[in-house]
Amino acid sequence: MGTTRVYSKIFLPDTSYNSNSTSTNYTTSMRNAGNIAYDLNIDSSNTLRYVAKINTKHNQSINDYNSESLDNSQNFINKSSQRRTNTSDNSALSTSLLWKHKFKKKFRTLSMNVAYDWSEIKNDGFLSSLTDFYKGNFVKEDTVDQKNINNTNARSFTSKLSYTEPLWKDVFMEFSYSFNTYNNINNKISKQGVGGKYDNIIDSLTNDYQYDRMINSPGVNFRYNKKKLNYSLGTALGFNTYQQKNLTTGIGLKKDFTTVMPRASISYKIKPNSSIRFNYSGNSVAPSLQQIQPIKNNNDPLNIYEGNPDLKQSFNQNLSLSYNFYNVLKQTNFYSFINYSTEENGFANSSTIDGSGKRRYTTINANGHYQANLNSNYNIKWKKMDMNVGAGPRGSMTRSVEYINGVGVVTQTNSYGLGLNFYKDKDKKYSFWSSPNFSWYHSYTNSNNKYETKYWQLSGNLNATIYLHKGFEINTDANFQERQKDPRFPTNQNKFLSNAGIKKTFMKNTMDLSFMVYDLFNQNKGFDRSFGGYSYSETYYTTLKRYAMLSFTWNFSKNGAKPAEF
Repeated sequence: MGTTRVYSKIFLPDTSYNSNSTSTNYTTSMRNAGNIAYDLNIDSSNTLRYVAKINTKHNQSINDYNSESLDNSQNFINKSSQRRTNTSDNSALSTSLLWKHKFKKKFRTLSMNVAYDWSEIKNDGFLSSLTDFYKGNFVKEDTVDQKNINNTNARSFTSKLSYTEPLWKDVFMEFSYSFNTYNNINNKISKQGVGGKYDNIIDSLTNDYQYDRMINSPGVNFRYNKKKLNYSLGTALGFNTYQQKNLTTGIGLKKDFTTVMPRASISYKIKPNSSIRFNYSGNSVAPSLQQIQPIKNNNDPLNIYEGNPDLKQSFNQNLSLSYNFYNVLKQTNFYSFINYSTEENGFANSSTIDGSGKRRYTTINANGHYQANLNSNYNIKWKKMDMNVGAGPRGSMTRSVEYINGVGVVTQTNSYGLGLNFYKDKDKKYSFWSSPNFSWYHSYTNSNNKYETKYWQLSGNLNATIYLHKGFEINTDANFQERQKDPRFPTNQNKFLSNAGIKKTFMKNTMDLSFMVYDLFNQNKGFDRSFGGYSYSETYYTTLKRYAMLSFTWNFSKNGAKPAEF
């Protein structure tokens, strides 16, 4: 059982209002899983690896959801009460076979990988809701009582052939060809409830849909390996065929796309202790079955989603640059990493929200999305304190595009921060590590200046271990988070989490017994802040609080495998 409370500010181009909701979930789950892996060295030139995984899962859930929307004078716009129940049975099978062959000529190799995946999901549930609408006074109420059956079957076959040929010293050519097929069928049936019986099918919410993809992708890549300089440059072509068919109406649609997926990587060792690296990649992303299936989903009657069969695939590009340096004698090191990614024909929401607060939305293609990140750190040895100390700036910029009532809304969210870290240890006596971080957040849109949000956040963690005699050790760690309160929301969710325990190692370090208490001060709180194209929300949710655990670990492996835990 868990409870989630969400407090949101909705910012439309011409108005704004508040929306609050409470959701309580009751869930039971039973899962069975098995897997097998088999490795075979056929001879000195050929190896084979087979992996198979199978699992089944049965879930039963009840969700009680209550929401209210109020204008800036605290007058109701709408109120809703919903109950959703669902029983689901999931089954999945995954298999793969990898063959590798080494030729007599050095560095000439051939490999083939084939995989088959199958999954089936069967959902059977009920939805009942009552929604009241207001315009100063009560206007009307909408009721929903329906049974929903939603079955999905997905199959995929993927294969890839790779061949490596040394062209001359330090230069290699890699040729690859992949053939992939994806087959998805989704059958959704909604029935109207009358007098406790569900016999009448709701045509607008019922659909049987098939979505198939076939991809042929040849590619070539060149690698150059030297002591100081390494680079690779290549590309792959994707010949994509999409077939969509509405099995209910018999209407189908076929699309063909050709995409170019370039790759580039360069690394240069400036000195034996410093290097710089650059990476670039581009790839296409297909829409999901749920995004293209032209059927309404009214699980939340105030937020109704409908798929868009005209969606195109998006094309993502990613660039990264990194630099690192270290000096063993002076015990200093530095690293810096910057990443930038962008989308062409990215997937974005297009929403229509009326005066009653009811939202209808779909997915469209839009340009203008990007994300950039920076992370760096410089560490030195503070000899006076016999401690390693580090510091470095970090930050991110995210731009997203959404459409609200036909108006394009651009949301910009930036964060800037400084990270610190401290480390001190003494062999067989103690170790100490801490990493506080300070960040400043700023989010705004081009549609409503009331949306703008600024706040600071201080967070970090602390870990300490004291080593005692005869294999005993005391461990403790703490995490803290303090966030500037926003006056538009009810509470400030600062928290301090601390864990502590004792461990005893024996039998020549092959066994240990430990006792840990988690969340010593019972402070754990579930909290999150999120920014969207037309809303800013704070979410509070149920989390596991203080508990204790006794554990025993026995490492009986002689080959370094992961220890077994009980």
